[in-house]
Amino acid sequence: MLKLKLPIKLFINAFTSMGILSCGGGSESRVGINIMEGSQNELPQATYPSPEMEMSETMPTPLPPTEDNSQPRVTPTPSPIPSSGEDPPPSDGSAPIPPINVTPPPNSSITLPPTPIDSGMPGNPSLQLRPGDKDVTFDANKFDNNFPQIKQWITAGVRGGIPPIDSYTVQISLDGGNSDSINNAIDKAAQRGGGVVLLQNGVYQIDKQVTMRSHVILSGESRDRTVAIISMVDGNAFFFGKGVKNSGIHNIRIEGVWGQPQYKWLNQDSAKNYELPGNNNVSVMFKEAEDSWIDGVDIINSAGAPLICNAKYITMRNLNVDGVHNKHDADHGSFFILGAYNLLTQSKITHLRHIAIQGDGVEYNVIYDNDLRQEISFYQNDDGNNLVENNRITLPVDMPNTTPDYRAIMGPSVRGFMRSKKNNFLYGNEILEENHNDTRRMSGHNNVHIGPIFHYSEGEQQTRNFPADKYIPKARTLYPILLNH
Repeated sequence: MLKLKLPIKLFINAFTSMGILSCGGGSESRVGINIMEGSQNELPQATYPSPEMEMSETMPTPLPPTEDNSQPRVTPTPSPIPSSGEDPPPSDGSAPIPPINVTPPPNSSITLPPTPIDSGMPGNPSLQLRPGDKDVTFDANKFDNNFPQIKQWITAGVRGGIPPIDSYTVQISLDGGNSDSINNAIDKAAQRGGGVVLLQNGVYQIDKQVTMRSHVILSGESRDRTVAIISMVDGNAFFFGKGVKNSGIHNIRIEGVWGQPQYKWLNQDSAKNYELPGNNNVSVMFKEAEDSWIDGVDIINSAGAPLICNAKYITMRNLNVDGVHNKHDADHGSFFILGAYNLLTQSKITHLRHIAIQGDGVEYNVIYDNDLRQEISFYQNDDGNNLVENNRITLPVDMPNTTPDYRAIMGPSVRGFMRSKKNNFLYGNEILEENHNDTRRMSGHNNVHIGPIFHYSEGEQQTRNFPADKYIPKARTLYPILLNH
């Protein structure tokens, strides 16, 4: 067994120079998508590198213990990280994973400059805190008795924040491969107590479900050159299941093999909204996981849906979501938020059916500081008390404005769907509806808008669906985050 341990910032260059990094070659969705765990049905595939691979690995170092606390850090008293949980055993009753062959490094002594894993963010991410970070705090002086929901909103996302990627040990590194290769590495890292599975730059074939485990981080070497190509027809490409905690995906481009959708937006011709008949694949699924995240990831040209978050305390940060092929009904084509206390931040989303917030128990989600070229729909029957603040929401000029009639923030637009049980809150957003003559309604900090107030609405009625509240927050924010060290 290799007895070498390198910090993550030295790992890539050091192991490359030593010559050991390149060694070769479901459950049911609440929205009704047929999600079959581990389905292997495939469309015809392009030719990719061989899935055969060997792995290089470092000896495990136990992760630091975490403490149990579900509250965020509020200045001046910080909160610790919540306790960890364990994954359930494999549902298929399979035997433990066999040991992985290791190629030891040559006997040599080298000195290398640090090469950190690319954060996916411009500049040095350590110089500026971001929403969802471990050390983020909130200003208790800006709490407001007229908006008691603030104390719940600040708990959204991973409790205790996303740990820095370089606080984990790289347990296993892959140089190409497929879903079996990645699952093998994830399970091996989980057996050791967790750590990073590093995907070196290259192409990885996602031909069956990749199942995440507690305390394991799946990270690409660089966001633009670590590419996961989905070729599955059904099921979930990347799956965070029940009991998974403190797990994340970082720094990867996830892309459908089917190419760019022919039609960007929902079309009056229903046949044009169903470009891949029978393909219900979901690129990323959170199903009853907690305190997990996806950060610095592109999700491009999805089949059935780019992401479904049917979970609690999930952080979705720095995503680039663009395009989906099947937009033909309410169960397909959307970025779905179906759980509670989740945080969507610093992301770009466009060319979908909806960003859909819907369903029983869906409350206290926070959509904060995003650049969206897509509407947000409180689609049906959520519990309310969700927050949309400090976003740039633009509806492009080519987005439909008749049938369907897209507005920047909407309530139910399908007959028979029910409005939110309680009000949702919109504040401090910059809204531009280019598809409606550059309308900027509900923008700015002069009013908090609450709603939706109609069970079903269309056309101009949607513009009255979120009236102004009688209160304005005293500190001009409903999410009093502090981003300074």
